Amino acid sequence: MIKALLRITLLLLVGTGLILLVEHFDAQSQARQHNERVARQLEEIRGKLQQQFDQLVSNSEQLAGELSTTPGLLYRLQSHPIIQSLSPDPAELTLSFTREYIIEAAFPLEGNEAVLGIDYFLSPEFMASIRRAVASRGTTIDSKVTLRQTGRQGIILRTPYFSTKEGYSGFVNSAADLQTLLRKAGWVPQEADFDLLIQAQSPLHKELDILGEPERFRRSPPGPRVKVPENGYWELRAQPHEQGYSTARSDFIRLTGATLLLVLIFYQLYKSGILAGQRSHRQGMALRTGVVLMVVLPIALLVGAVTWLSYSATQQAAERLMQQQASELARQLRARIESFFDAPRQAVFAIELFRNGIISLDEPQQMLSILLSQLRVQPQLTFLSVANTRGEYFAASRPPTGSDRNVRLQFATLETGRAMQVHWVVKGNQPSEQFIKGNPYFDARRTVWYQQATTHEGLRWYPVYRYTTMDERNQYNGLGIGVSSAVYDAQNRFLGVISADVALQQISDFLKHHTRNHEQLVFLAEENGNLLASSDDSLVHALEPEGDHGISMHNIDNPLIRAAAAAIAEDKSSAGNRFIQVGGKTHLLDWQTIRLPDGPHILLATLLPQSWLSGTATPLLRDVFYLTALFLTIGVLSILFLLTWLTHPLLRMEAWARQLGRGQWQAALPPPSPIWEINSLTRSLETMAGQLRSQSDELEQRVADRTRELAAANQKLAELSLTDALTGIANRRRFDEFIRREWQSALRSGNMMALLLLDVDNFKRYNDHYGHAAGDQVLVKVAQALSKQARGSDLLCRYGGEEFAVVLVGADLPAAMETAERLRSTVYSLGIEHSQVDNDCLSVSIGVVAAAPAEIGHMQAFFAAADCALYRAKEQGRNRVCSQMLAKHSVTGEVS
Repeated sequence: MIKALLRITLLLLVGTGLILLVEHFDAQSQARQHNERVARQLEEIRGKLQQQFDQLVSNSEQLAGELSTTPGLLYRLQSHPIIQSLSPDPAELTLSFTREYIIEAAFPLEGNEAVLGIDYFLSPEFMASIRRAVASRGTTIDSKVTLRQTGRQGIILRTPYFSTKEGYSGFVNSAADLQTLLRKAGWVPQEADFDLLIQAQSPLHKELDILGEPERFRRSPPGPRVKVPENGYWELRAQPHEQGYSTARSDFIRLTGATLLLVLIFYQLYKSGILAGQRSHRQGMALRTGVVLMVVLPIALLVGAVTWLSYSATQQAAERLMQQQASELARQLRARIESFFDAPRQAVFAIELFRNGIISLDEPQQMLSILLSQLRVQPQLTFLSVANTRGEYFAASRPPTGSDRNVRLQFATLETGRAMQVHWVVKGNQPSEQFIKGNPYFDARRTVWYQQATTHEGLRWYPVYRYTTMDERNQYNGLGIGVSSAVYDAQNRFLGVISADVALQQISDFLKHHTRNHEQLVFLAEENGNLLASSDDSLVHALEPEGDHGISMHNIDNPLIRAAAAAIAEDKSSAGNRFIQVGGKTHLLDWQTIRLPDGPHILLATLLPQSWLSGTATPLLRDVFYLTALFLTIGVLSILFLLTWLTHPLLRMEAWARQLGRGQWQAALPPPSPIWEINSLTRSLETMAGQLRSQSDELEQRVADRTRELAAANQKLAELSLTDALTGIANRRRFDEFIRREWQSALRSGNMMALLLLDVDNFKRYNDHYGHAAGDQVLVKVAQALSKQARGSDLLCRYGGEEFAVVLVGADLPAAMETAERLRSTVYSLGIEHSQVDNDCLSVSIGVVAAAPAEIGHMQAFFAAADCALYRAKEQGRNRVCSQMLAKHSVTGEVS
């Protein structure tokens, strides 16, 4: 017992350890494979990135060399092969060329208008690398800059060129968007399963974080390096997404291992005999089974309840944490959005500048410069516009769409024939000579914001409207919302209208930017339910040639927004949070109402999937489940061993009792048990067994006597069951058994047999005249007379009512006719009075048939023939014998 206990316990512990070891090695193998795959991808990215850098440096140095020898080339670069090979997208690569420190040319032309005329003397952030380039006469790099043509992070390589007479002449700038470089190198953030981290190092600056957070870069393993100008390098590192080891693989290994381990444990339990006596019987449940159920089930239920309560508590805590996180995110978003919408109100402080005469509509250049400066410090704004009473329009703006989001100056005046012109900004906040054509006839007095200001006093919000710039590049194709106010001079004379607004697309971009690190969906909607912005790509406004219209959050294609709108409408409150089901998944909805001063009320709704925090409860539940299963298994095994030790003597006693029950009185007593009660029970059973032995012998004698008496009674009962109660001769049951047996015997032997059917003539009249009692007496007399004439091998029986049948074994037709005639005359000679017939005497009619069963085939034909002969005897006058011939093999029962 002890050995079995130790063996199975050791098996459980070793098996559990092996399962965990296999899982650990599999997790390490998966992590190693993932790291190797990431390392290969990093090396591929490094190789392609290095090629791009080498090509950029080579092209820059080639162009610089040609400009040094051919200064006039600066104005003929359009046809240069390198320029011709550039992509039309300025975000991919921009080559710009300076004459000393001012940019004179930039390619591709379209999209780079904003960089023309830049004076680097006015951009001190770039002068350090420019001085290094001039001093070293080599290529330098600005590894982390914000590109003016795209507004995104990028790099700039600078290669100086010199003339033999004047010395330093200028430099070649190669500006590339960082994300474009990385995408061409093969890294797409949305598709990659790791975050790319880049840090630049050079003798000039030890560490410069290009991509990713410094702390994450330090925690990541070292990666490959890309050589860059100035003897520097970029180190690439990767940090895998927080996915961890696959729970599906972990569960498969654990459950498979646990199944195999349980099979081995059950085998050892069975082999050691511990499982003996666990079955339930009709008479009751086995002792060990009952004890196991009484002990294990409550423990299992208790552990399950604790597990469920732990899970529920964890889930509730996770939900509370999720609600707190959602409220905090919504609070932060609300503050930013309020600041976002507050920008237009702050921007129109220029109203006071007009009233005080600091700004004058008669000096548009000065006015545009001030508007432009204000727009630059308000990155949320899209337009800062002024219109005079003649409908002339002046604005500082930034395009809401496209890659070039640099500020613009645009105006539509009487001098331009009210045609809209969109200019880039050059030195001194002046409009560029080049411009983009816009709306051919723009009268600001027709705009929503102008009419709002002239019909309402003070600063008022105007509704969503479509921009009518209608520029050739379609960069202003969008919708906006903002505030406008009438402008007055010191004498309170109406001068025009000023407005400031933000594009809906810019609001959506703002939401996307602030939710990019969270799995949340945020949207804004007006009081009427029309959407203003969304952090996903949902269409919030329909721009169609025949007219634009808003899209209601109740009718949008996005099911999340529709479900949120329905929940908010059902709740009927201005703020709150609740969990909703969408597509079988749970999301937390939090909504608030932002009340803009003198403006609309805007709904801010945030949706977070429950999976955002599902990792909090699920791993805990898995661990609790497996630990519970392990401890429950240990507990069940311990209980089984304890029960085996306690019940093994009882099982041996039960086996001894079964031997006694089978009458094996000499069976040996079970060995003594360490349990006193079981030894006492054994002694009592031994005494009882002795008494039972003597009682059993006496009982056996009595049983033998009773058995003999019972056999005699059964024999008598059997005879009675085959005898007719009235006449004392064989009954119909005895007849059926006898003729069936004799028929089968005759079939095998081929012998003859005969059947006589007797019927008392006019017996019904006799009963009606003399009574049924007299009729019964007549039947008894007839039966007695017939019995005296029957042979010992023949069978006489009462066939039914007043009919009798005689089976003659081995008799042919002549012998049967002779016997039948003898029986008829015997009955007639009794002289029983029957006054209801002509001869005044009781008689019988007899039908006879004799045949070999082997020639007939079926008993039905035999009976039919006898019945037919009896019927003919009746027809011929009764008190006579008639026979019937049978055709051979009369299988259908036909007679002839």
